[in-house]
Order: sequence, then C-alpha cells, then structure tokens
Amino acid sequence: MSQPKPKVERKYISKVGLHDLFYELSEELGYEVEEIEDNYLDALANLIELWTKQGYIEVYVDSKDRKYGRCKPSDEKQNSVPWYIGVHHARLLSTMEDDPLIVIIFEELDENGEPNTIASLRFLANHDLMFGEKGRDKYNPAKLKALRMHIDSLIQEGNKYTAEQIRLNREMQESK
Repeated sequence: MSQPKPKVERKYISKVGLHDLFYELSEELGYEVEEIEDNYLDALANLIELWTKQGYIEVYVDSKDRKYGRCKPSDEKQNSVPWYIGVHHARLLSTMEDDPLIVIIFEELDENGEPNTIASLRFLANHDLMFGEKGRDKYNPAKLKALRMHIDSLIQEGNKYTAEQIRLNREMQESK
C-alpha cells in the first residue's frame, strides 16, 4: 500500500540565483529595472539567502499550506499543461501579498559528474499575467492559453540561453 503524499515537500538545491535574463524577462512583463531595484531587490536577496541557507525550497500544493519562502507548482491550475510543466512560483514579499510572484525553474545540471539542482529565478510576474484577471478573462480559455503561451515563451527563451551558456562553458573547458 502506498504512503500518502506529503502536503509539503522539500526540493533540495545546490544553488539559487537570478537568471542572467531576469531583468530583461521581467521587463517584458511590466517590471522595469528601476522598479525592481527600488522596490524588490531586498526581497529577492532575502529569499535567495533563505533558500541558500536551507539548501532546499519547500513546495506546497494546497493553499492552506502557503507560507513565506514556499513555492507552488504553476501547472496545478486547470488547462495550464503543457505550458507550465516544471514551472513554480512563490510570493516575493514576506508580507505574503499576492503580487509580485517570482517564477522559478529547477535546473538539473551535471557539474563534474555530480548532479546538482539549481533554483533559477527567471522573472517577476503577477497573478493576472500568469493565471488571468479575475472576472471573465479568468475563465476565457482562449485568453488563458495566450497568457500561458506568452509565459512559456519567456521560460523557453531562458532555457535556450542557459543551454547556450552550458555549451560555451564546455567548449572553453575542452579547449584548455
């Protein structure tokens, strides 16, 4: 007989940090660099410090388990698959305000033959941009699909950039 799934799971990480395209991708969703630096840089540093010290990020599914420093799979909402598979989000502010959200991808990397999980903080977003505005749009399948496809395109842009950086780093290592 299988054991019940825990309500909150730990995703162990070796590193956490802002993706190289963090500011550019956040800007595409309306978060200007100056706004991020003036209003959210301390909050980002606090989450990075918390997750780095812990060595893990707690992942919850049920809203009653929501707590500062935890993240939630973004593909839990109806019709969010395939666009949000592997995407997580967390509330950025310790006050637990709904927005902004920090979007997280857990990257599995092989460093010197050792598997490592890196929490890549991809960009800032808000609930309306990821899950639709309350009201009619939240239940409009075409509108939601367009939102999810746009978020996915930003994720894919980051993935492509990361893959290219890994390739370039390997080439540099091999040429030494």
